[in-house]
Amino acid sequence: MLLLGFFEVPSWCYDSSDCGDPRVVPQSGIPQFTIGAGLLMEFLILITLLIFLSLNFWTLRFTSWKSSVVEVVLIVVSILDVLISSFVTRNIRLSPFLRPLIFISISTTVRNSLKSIFYGTRAILHLLFLLFFWIFFMASIATVLFKHTSSFATLKEAFLQLIILITTANFPDVAIGALKESIFSIFFFAIFVSLGIWFLMNIVLATIYSSYKTRLEKEQSNEKNKQIYCLKKAFLELHSIRKTGFINYREMMALFRELNVYVHIPSIYTDHQKFILSTMDTKKNGHISGFEFLKLVDLMHIRLREQKSLSFLQILFPSFTTSKFYLLISRMVNHRSFGRVVDLIQAINLVLIGVEWIIHSSQLVFVDNTILIVIFNLEVIMKMLAIGGFTEYINKGRNIYIFLITVSSNVVFCSPDYFDDEIMLLQMLRLSRIFILFLHFPSYNTLASTFQSLLPQLLNLVYVVFMIDYLFCLIGIALYGGEMNMNNHKLNGTLFLASEYTVLNFNDLFSGYVTLFTLRVVNNWYIIMEGYVSISHELSRVYFIGYWLIGAVIILSVVVSSILEKFLSELEHRENHSHRKVNRQLFPPERSWDEIAQNLK
Repeated sequence: MLLLGFFEVPSWCYDSSDCGDPRVVPQSGIPQFTIGAGLLMEFLILITLLIFLSLNFWTLRFTSWKSSVVEVVLIVVSILDVLISSFVTRNIRLSPFLRPLIFISISTTVRNSLKSIFYGTRAILHLLFLLFFWIFFMASIATVLFKHTSSFATLKEAFLQLIILITTANFPDVAIGALKESIFSIFFFAIFVSLGIWFLMNIVLATIYSSYKTRLEKEQSNEKNKQIYCLKKAFLELHSIRKTGFINYREMMALFRELNVYVHIPSIYTDHQKFILSTMDTKKNGHISGFEFLKLVDLMHIRLREQKSLSFLQILFPSFTTSKFYLLISRMVNHRSFGRVVDLIQAINLVLIGVEWIIHSSQLVFVDNTILIVIFNLEVIMKMLAIGGFTEYINKGRNIYIFLITVSSNVVFCSPDYFDDEIMLLQMLRLSRIFILFLHFPSYNTLASTFQSLLPQLLNLVYVVFMIDYLFCLIGIALYGGEMNMNNHKLNGTLFLASEYTVLNFNDLFSGYVTLFTLRVVNNWYIIMEGYVSISHELSRVYFIGYWLIGAVIILSVVVSSILEKFLSELEHRENHSHRKVNRQLFPPERSWDEIAQNLK
C-alpha cells in the first residue's frame, strides 16, 4: 500500500488533466495510474487488509478486540476517504497520511523500532534545548562582534547561519566576512565548533546510545520474565489435567502437535521432540517438573544438525554419484587444498586487474576475462557436483554471492552488444569476488558476522526511515508540489537555480525521497532550504530544520547506536569464545587436577 504512492498522481495536479511539461516541471518519470485507477487500487488493498484482519481475529481467537481496534479504525477511515475522493475532487486527502500509521499498527517490530527512536528523543530533549540555547547565545555575540558582515547582520540571520554551521555545511564561507575584518575572529568559530559540534553533538550520540542500550537490556529482561510467566501458566494448565505435580511424555507430545499447528512457530520434528524431552527430563523418569518445563522455549530455539539426506543428484542419477569420476571430484572439492587454490586464483585475479589498469591493453583484458570466467565456472560446477545439486549449493550465503557474480559475468561476456563497456563491467564483477578473501581475516569476519546478525534490526530501522520520509514527502508535496519549476520567476538569482538543483523537488513522491536523502547527507542542504524559502515563506525553514533534527540527528544516531551495540556484543562473544577455548586446552575435563597441577609446574 505504501508503494502505491509512487505510482499515484501527485495531489497538486488533481485538478488538471496532466502534471505539466516534464522539461518545465521536473519529475521522476515513474509511470502513474490515472486518478480513478489509483483510487480503485487503494480501495481493493484496504478491503483486502480488512478481510485479512477479520480472518486473523476469527482464526486466532483473540481474547480482546482492543489489540486490533486501531488497525480497524485507520482502515475504515481510509476507506471512507477513498469513497469520498471518488465523488469529490480534493487536492489534500487523508488516507495517504494514514498509510504509514496502518503499517506501524500491523508490524510489531516496526513499533519497537519507533519506541527506540521515541525514547532516544526523550533522552536528548534537554540536550537539544541546551544546543539551541548555545546557538542563540553565540548568535547574539556574533551580531555584536560581526554586525558589519552579511552573515551576522541580524540576530535571525546569525541564528540561522550558526544552525547551518552545526552541520558543517557552510564552513568556511560563513566565517570569511569576519576573518576579513580580523584574523582573530577564528577564535569565535573555534569555540563554537568545539563546544557545539565536537562536544554537544557527540554527547547527543552518547546519550542516545546509552538510552538505546538501557532500553534493549530492559526489553530483554521483560521478554525473559514474560516467557517464564507464560511457561508457568502453561505448566499449571497442563498440570491441572491430572494434578500429579508433573507432565508426562504423552502430554508433552500432544503439546508439540498443538504447537506445530501455528505457522508462526517453527515446526518441531520428531528428532527435535526427542531431544527436547531427553534434555528436559534430567532424572530420566519420564516426568517433566515445573522447573524442567521452564527450559522448553530455549530448547525449541536450538536447531539440531539435520541428518544428511540424499542429494538431488543421488536421487536422479544414483549410478553417476557412485562413479569414479564423481567420487574424484568430491574428494578434490572437499579437500582443504581446493579452497586454498581458489583463494590463490582470486589473489592472481586482483593482481591482473591492477596490471590491466596500468597497461590498458584490450587484448590482455579479453584473454584474462576468458580464462578467469572459465575457471570460475568450473569452480561453481565442481562445487555443485560435490555438494549434490543446485539446491544444496545455495544453502550457504557465500555460494549464493559467488553464483550471482558468475552468472552475471557469463551474461555480460556472452552478450557484449547489450552493454556500453562490457570490459570494465567484467573487471568490476571480477573485482567483487575479492571480498571473499577478506573473510579469512578475523577482523573482517567479525564485521561480516556483525552485519549479518544486525541485518534484521537494520531492516526494521529502514522501514521506520522509509515511513518517516514518506510522511515528510507527503507534507512536501502538499506544500511545494508543482511550485518548483523552471517558469517560477521567484527562483531567479538564487543559488538553488544556479546550481541546477531543480531536480530536487516535491513534484512527485520519488523525487521527494531523492530530495530528503540529499538533505540527510547535509552537504549544501541550506541551499536547498533557501531555494524553497524563495518560492514560499520563511517558515519553510522549520520544515527543513525539523527534518535535519529527526532524519539526520536522531534517526541516524539510533542506527549508529544499534551498530555499536551489535558490534561490541560480537567482539565480546568472540573474546569469551576464545577464552573458553584456552580454558579447555589448559583444563580438559578428562584430566584430573593432579595431572593439571603437574603440567603447570
